[in-house]
Amino acid sequence: MQRQTTQFRNRFTFLSAIFAVAWVAASFLRPDADYVVLPVLVAAAFPVSYRLALGAVPTPFAVGAGVAGTINTLFVALVMNLTGILAPPSLLPALGPIGQATALAVAGGVIGGVAATVTLRR
Repeated sequence: MQRQTTQFRNRFTFLSAIFAVAWVAASFLRPDADYVVLPVLVAAAFPVSYRLALGAVPTPFAVGAGVAGTINTLFVALVMNLTGILAPPSLLPALGPIGQATALAVAGGVIGGVAATVTLRR
């Protein structure tokens, strides 16, 4: 007996990749500029994409999506740092480029996770 499973395809998860590509492209064109908003958007877009597709998601799922968005951001930041296009930090200069990207990725993951779970009531 074969069990039937339903798979859910979330087309909004590409938002995180689109923001990541925008971050890399902008940094490639102007390597001296520090784009502090884009790492936050890359990390937050993953859990928010599930919010857009499903509505409010359960907290454990939002936490997992926030962690996935943070890991995605850190991977992109590490690749950018290895290629030399990650700009010196302007917002948190004491942390260095990877430290700032990590702090912004964690902030974006938390913001996205909260945005995925919270429902506003009137």
